[in-house]
Amino acid sequence: MERNLRRASGMQAHIRWSFLTLVGILLGGCTLQTEDVASRTESVVYGADDRLDYYDAPPRLQEIARRSVAALMPADVLDESDARNVRILAGRFEDEYYACRDQRFLDQPVAAFCSSTLIDDDLVLTAGHCVDSLACEDMRVVFDYYYERTDQLAEITANDVYRCAGIVWFQYEPESRLNDYAIIRLNRHVDSERSPARLSGTTSPVPVGSRVTIIGFGAGLPAKIDEGGRVIWSGSHFFEATLDAFGGNSGSGVFDEHGGLVGVLSSGRTDFVIGDACYEVNVLDDPPADGYAEVSFAAQRTIDQFCAEVGASAHLCGTRGVCGDGLCDPGETCIPDCVDVPRPDSLRASGSTTQTQPAVPDAVGWGKADEAASDLSRMSGAMRRGGCSVASAAADSGVTGWALGVSCLTLVMRLNRRRRT
Repeated sequence: MERNLRRASGMQAHIRWSFLTLVGILLGGCTLQTEDVASRTESVVYGADDRLDYYDAPPRLQEIARRSVAALMPADVLDESDARNVRILAGRFEDEYYACRDQRFLDQPVAAFCSSTLIDDDLVLTAGHCVDSLACEDMRVVFDYYYERTDQLAEITANDVYRCAGIVWFQYEPESRLNDYAIIRLNRHVDSERSPARLSGTTSPVPVGSRVTIIGFGAGLPAKIDEGGRVIWSGSHFFEATLDAFGGNSGSGVFDEHGGLVGVLSSGRTDFVIGDACYEVNVLDDPPADGYAEVSFAAQRTIDQFCAEVGASAHLCGTRGVCGDGLCDPGETCIPDCVDVPRPDSLRASGSTTQTQPAVPDAVGWGKADEAASDLSRMSGAMRRGGCSVASAAADSGVTGWALGVSCLTLVMRLNRRRRT
């Protein structure tokens, strides 16, 4: 019997490894690495793993997470048939990622593919590559995706779930990664339980050495809060910080010590490495030896660029919108701007959706030439250290970070759901 048990265990490991290999092949740019974890030079956990569930976080950060942070989910991971109890139809982290048994959060669901932050009554800010990976009509913006206590998810009702009514503003350049942000319009204004995040109010570079906090849905898990990040490089347009972040954190808000929104997470380092036929978190010293960390675009400068190019937000820009701009300002009665129904605009549809993809930094978005040159040089180095969030990519492979990672995550979620059905 003991021999049969060993044989069965071996068969399970073989099947498990075969599926990992298949996923790696299907993901194209994601190449499996089998070297010892200690020999890796890439990471997303810097030093100790500082991620906290909502119920363990300080009250001031709980308030931001509850009122201003929302998960982006594929519509098909939600059962919305009961408005009083929206159910999450998602697999466990251990199963979705083939995570090793000693990893954290094994039993938690994997439902989000990106993160977002509320910046106006009907607008959320996220990363550009997030909206480039899934059609607007197939996306849901979900609040209250967190654990309110051990083993107990917060209740999600229909009031907490919003549809994507359109991509109001979009900048994403997969080749250069010079710009990576988007603003999604919700199908209705948020209720009184929500409030837009407070912006830092300054376009000055985030000071090197300052502490920052990320709130988002790394690896698709319920909200995780890491207040242990430190800025190790800072420019006019983006900064890098030692945040414990994963694919799924793309679009996460990064906050300063005063709770001001200073960044939107764009890309990061390789998330997981292959252990013993399973995945484990990739760990690096804090600060990292090579001097590169998680990349966040400066939030205030991003909003200023949005206001200069679109400007249709009284809250953000101090200007009133006009009928037909795709934004429903308080008191506005314009149709179709203020119709409380989902508008299944595709990302590249014409009309109110605004998309700009400059090939080079422009005067509004990147400012002075010397500032742009410094940031461009830094981004060039960061790009060479990108990785896929699901299957580890080789160092200096040219993979464009979490933009590929989002595609990896949504594909693996769907593959595993198909296997269970």
